[in-house]
Amino acid sequence: MTTMKKGRILVVDDEYGIRTGVQQLLELEGYRVELAETGREALTAMAERPFDLILIDYRLPDIDGLTLLRAIRSRAFDGMTCMITAYANIETAITATRQGIDFFLPKPFSPEDLIGVVETLLRHKAVREEAEELKLAHEARLLELASEKSQTHSLVESLRDAVLVVNRAGEVALVNRAMASLLESEESLLLRQPAETVLAGERFAPVREALTAPPSRGRSVFDMEVGERQYMVSLCPFHSAKRDLLGHILTISDISEVRRVALEKSRFIRTMIHEFRSPLGAIKGILEVALDRSMGGNLESYLPLLDRAGKRLDGMVELIGNLLSISRIEME
Repeated sequence: MTTMKKGRILVVDDEYGIRTGVQQLLELEGYRVELAETGREALTAMAERPFDLILIDYRLPDIDGLTLLRAIRSRAFDGMTCMITAYANIETAITATRQGIDFFLPKPFSPEDLIGVVETLLRHKAVREEAEELKLAHEARLLELASEKSQTHSLVESLRDAVLVVNRAGEVALVNRAMASLLESEESLLLRQPAETVLAGERFAPVREALTAPPSRGRSVFDMEVGERQYMVSLCPFHSAKRDLLGHILTISDISEVRRVALEKSRFIRTMIHEFRSPLGAIKGILEVALDRSMGGNLESYLPLLDRAGKRLDGMVELIGNLLSISRIEME
């Protein structure tokens, strides 16, 4: 008997053969698989139980795959998603990517392609969850550091992120040099001061609001700009063993470089789209001339055009090969 792997998958496709075929293939690999024929059935299944991965067909009888994807993301779905379609184009791919799709799998696909995509997406989900657990553990550790001796405080001082610990009375219990610099003050002047006074100003308004929110609200994360720099702000409540609120840990991370890289990546993608769109348009034009027989019925007349189209395709294949080589280098 096959041992079930950790991973529940929802397959959303209106074609019975594809649904059941994908189900049988993935269950042989040990995954738990459920099926939905329409988008509404998929949303109902999501409301009843959690899924690690949802495979979405682009064309469904009631709503299209992009509409379903928006509905899934609006429900704070923390799993992975994969769009399966035979109608993929650049515009659809861009729209789906902006809406949070994790992967595009074109039809037809081989069993090896499907299994490889599923394994990769679930592995990414596991890594993401592990990273979140490590971050929460790191924030919990900061609470312990706030009550230890000066040599332990020096560790907080060495952190690149700005750190500020607020006790249950709403006063600053611990602050490192990076936070003091960000607040344009000195550490000694910030300790034991009311957090609302220390975090004055419009840019810290979301932090002050989160400090007074009910403990059930949990961790708050948002962006903040200071001059030309961009920061990610995290405010996490911490509790005693009896779940009594003891205070909050505020961490502010400079993400300016990350945003810059993301912007460069976006520009690179737009450039690649242009690099592909131009030769594809030329090839399409050549094929239309050949199919319409605009130059007569003699095949010899079309050979130069077809040769030109072949060279364009060779160029695209070479470009794709170069991109794959770059991708492999980055992964290494």
